[in-house]
Amino acid sequence: MFDGFAPEAVKGNASARTAWAVQQLKYAAKASQNLGLNASATFSGALLWQTVYPWPQRPAGLVETGFTELAKRWLPILNVYEEHGIDLCYEIHPGEDLHDGITYELFLEKVNNHQRACLLYDPSHFVLQCLNYLEYIDHY
Repeated sequence: MFDGFAPEAVKGNASARTAWAVQQLKYAAKASQNLGLNASATFSGALLWQTVYPWPQRPAGLVETGFTELAKRWLPILNVYEEHGIDLCYEIHPGEDLHDGITYELFLEKVNNHQRACLLYDPSHFVLQCLNYLEYIDHY
């Protein structure tokens, strides 16, 4: 499903594609530093998104286990961003595991409140969902 984003050398090989994608994120940390930036944008990924609908019922602990795995994957990347002095800003986005304030807070807990795990504020999704996008700024 994600092979369209990857080079031919890793297509059809999920673990090789994941390793390639992780390396691209690490390169982005260095590129951001080279460009004199202090932040870089990303999505969190969607390990759990297919379970967002509560039927059939999820096994107990599935969300916690999923966020533990998400943190395990992101911590090494966040540490590279720390080495380069760059904030990694997650766009809170429908279809991603970090899709609201609660999921962002759970992720922060799982990455031990890593100082480089930041928010990318995009009010367009709030407007489409008829949510108060200004309260979000005050809260976070």
